Amino acid sequence: LKTLIQQLQTHRPLHLESPVEQPRRAAVCAIFRCRPTTLIQPTNNTIPTSIQEFLDQPWVNDSEPELLFIQRATRATDRWSGHVAFPGGKNEPGETDEQTAERETMEEIGLDLNSSAFLPVGTLDAREISNMKGELLMVLVPYVYIQVVPDNLPLTIQESEVAAVQWVPLQFFLSKTPYPDTPLRKSFMIGNVSFPAIDLPTEDESRRMQLWGLTLGMTRELIELTETPGTMGRPAWQQFVTMAKAYPKFSYSDMNVLIRFFMYIQPPKRAIYVAIIWRIMVGGVIIGSLVPKLLRLKKKYI
Repeated sequence: LKTLIQQLQTHRPLHLESPVEQPRRAAVCAIFRCRPTTLIQPTNNTIPTSIQEFLDQPWVNDSEPELLFIQRATRATDRWSGHVAFPGGKNEPGETDEQTAERETMEEIGLDLNSSAFLPVGTLDAREISNMKGELLMVLVPYVYIQVVPDNLPLTIQESEVAAVQWVPLQFFLSKTPYPDTPLRKSFMIGNVSFPAIDLPTEDESRRMQLWGLTLGMTRELIELTETPGTMGRPAWQQFVTMAKAYPKFSYSDMNVLIRFFMYIQPPKRAIYVAIIWRIMVGGVIIGSLVPKLLRLKKKYI
């Protein structure tokens, strides 16, 4: 965690302005905490006011770092209904991106990021969120915060927005053994696409929290920061990052070739869309060329 924080503090994030024709913006918060172990318990009640002061505490060095995820409530009007995500949402008029992230976190799970219990760590690169056609929907800015108190802070969940909250040990993403193959499948016009995904460990065994898509990508970026620059050998995160970077797989092998080709020149969603349209067009041309031949054969043998 210390390496992640130090690298994030020196990271110069990409900033994206919203175009006039699509001013919508959103922000999310990746929140870390350190869960004390039974070996070294906190002895100082003073709340750290800087990241370095927090990291220098003995109990922090012997703690279990965790990352918070939410599962969005199931709603017919929400395009991200049921998804595993970081807390956050859309901007309101007059808000900065950071204010949006803090307000949405407070509304959704009741954590006050402006309180002394939290400190901002840094920001990941802003990113454009688009639909399958490549049309811009919004600009998303991911912020990172750290809880600097050892307490298990109570959560106030907004049930209309959030179905579940789960703290996941950072060590889960640093496993050196392969992760189970649990892709998320989506149906499209001419087949199914399997996207890389991973089941998060949950306290409620009956609840499945499948991490994929946008939040999987942001999690991967965070986990990659845990590698110390200049270290030799395989990084601890290799299994997770390799899985998270995998290409989507179509149920038809020829579509996989097309998708990989178009991903060299298009974002993943757009590449899938273009590949589907291209295949439909080629299929239409082939069928169009066969129909006259079939009709001639029919006349010949009737």
